[in-house]
Amino acid sequence: MSPDDFSEKISKISEGIEPMMLDINNKSEVVQLNEAINTIDLNGNPLEELTVVKATLSDTIASKQLAILNKQIKAGTYDSNDSFGEEWDKKGKLKPMIATEYVLGDGKHTVNKEIREFEVRPKYLEIELKVKNLTEKTINYSPYIQLRRLAKQGDFYTDLPTDTTYIHKIPSDPFNTFYYLETPAYPLPTTVGKVVDHIVEEEVDAHPILPGETATFTVNYILANIEYSNLFLNLNAYSPGDRYIQITQ
Repeated sequence: MSPDDFSEKISKISEGIEPMMLDINNKSEVVQLNEAINTIDLNGNPLEELTVVKATLSDTIASKQLAILNKQIKAGTYDSNDSFGEEWDKKGKLKPMIATEYVLGDGKHTVNKEIREFEVRPKYLEIELKVKNLTEKTINYSPYIQLRRLAKQGDFYTDLPTDTTYIHKIPSDPFNTFYYLETPAYPLPTTVGKVVDHIVEEEVDAHPILPGETATFTVNYILANIEYSNLFLNLNAYSPGDRYIQITQ
């Protein structure tokens, strides 16, 4: 895919979609650190109670997570597609990288235009998450939660579309010549996995939680963006409604 495909990609995503509006004062929609929020099933029954008790942004990948990444690279199971093309030194300190901003054309009458290049400093985000099982059955929980960056408008948070996009170019990579920086963050792996017949087999990383019990998880992300304000965990992948936990102000 070339940068000229940006406008078509973005227009298909945003066409006819109303922006989401989260009420800042509605605790059933958005909560802060150390505040609990519940998810529900399709019938409105409670599923889990989630609470983020700690969130830490750093320039350096934690040693435990760095060891997993290094083992994946050595085993050949590291998937560079789930990244921004970021690099780090031996101690896990993330290296700065250059991003290019484009104004999006419509793909027919106007083309994408490069505006500027600037330095982005990737971040490592570590989140301590508590999950309580509100159902009457044991659940197998995998703490892979999407991270989103929203914009504040008065008493609401919204995901208003933008007419620009950002990429990180890597001309030396024959398979991925550039990476999109549209995704706010990528979750980092918690297992190493193995390669069988040229196919990567990931190890299952689901944790059973008994009815009424609470489990604590550590969730890790790599971020690469212009800024790191107004980051939210999006709890709506498997649950109806709009439910978010704000990670950064």
